[in-house]
Amino acid sequence: MEKNEKKSTTLEIKGVERRTLMKGLGCVGVTLALGPAALSLVPGEVKHSKLIRPPGGQVERRFSSLCVRCNRCQEACPRHVIATAHLGDGLLAARTPKLDFTLGYCDFCMKCVDVCPTNALARVDKKTTHIGIAVILKDQCIPWQWGGCTRCFEKCPEKAIRLDDQKRPYIDPAKCNGCGLCEQICPATELRSYQPGQTRGVEIVRLGSRIEA
Repeated sequence: MEKNEKKSTTLEIKGVERRTLMKGLGCVGVTLALGPAALSLVPGEVKHSKLIRPPGGQVERRFSSLCVRCNRCQEACPRHVIATAHLGDGLLAARTPKLDFTLGYCDFCMKCVDVCPTNALARVDKKTTHIGIAVILKDQCIPWQWGGCTRCFEKCPEKAIRLDDQKRPYIDPAKCNGCGLCEQICPATELRSYQPGQTRGVEIVRLGSRIEA
């Protein structure tokens, strides 16, 4: 009797697992078939909207519908700032290009645009186009905590970083184009290495993103 009960329970569990698996596969199938339109159908599929895309890829739905994940832009980037999104960035984003400013920064050379076969990326003017915007993370920023560092202020190519009366940096959003040089060169992870994590004192976010600075 005991064996029959165990067998029945096992079958029920397997049945649930099978149903869950089939449901998951069906969800993936719908997502792949509908592309960007499936965003509203896949629970939690919003992470990739926070990714910083290469120049001309800032309209996410257009970019996602045209990008064929060929990796040509990544290979062409002389600054090595283009990385490949992974599943942790969202199902629809997997294997699409994103900018990783811990690797480099974007100088708007447009070589990624030149090799894009589908026009998912497009030529832009770095003076008028913002691929993102810098945000000072005061809890991590060295001058906001201790003082003494002005590296991002000195190196910003657009002069979009200014200093207040106490020589602490803040961003001029009208001038910042999101190139990411400030994030790349920020020394917070080196000088605050006794603290866990890799968060720097400045971070590039998508326009419209809400960040507590």
